[in-house]
Amino acid sequence: KNMLKLFFLLTLIATVVYATTCPNDCSGQGTCNTASGVCSCRNDRTGADCSIYQHIMERDTWVEGNVDIWSWRFYQFNTGFGAGGVRWEVESLDDEGDCDLYVRFGDRPDRLNWDAKDTDVSADAVVDVHDSQAGTWYAGVFG
Repeated sequence: KNMLKLFFLLTLIATVVYATTCPNDCSGQGTCNTASGVCSCRNDRTGADCSIYQHIMERDTWVEGNVDIWSWRFYQFNTGFGAGGVRWEVESLDDEGDCDLYVRFGDRPDRLNWDAKDTDVSADAVVDVHDSQAGTWYAGVFG
């Protein structure tokens, strides 16, 4: 009898430890589902560990924020039918540092996968996409 109780106790402890683990503890930006180990991210966060900032933008609006060195901030914009062109602008408030702007249709850009970019050594960046197709565009600011 004692051996069966000990086996049951060890199995229960192993299950509890495994079930409460989420990637990077959801980076403090989401809720961990302890049954599945999957994060449920806040609306402005994405990724398996909720570490990726992604803001949905409206037409003709400015968004303030910052990006750490060697980090990304993502923005999403949905264009309608016959959108024409899309312009993305990054203006630095202090004219120091350098950030790069990458734009991609249908998925978040990275340093290797993009449709347009501005990687000049400058605190500001501008990307124009002429004759943009209707759908979801993503901009990534890399610090």
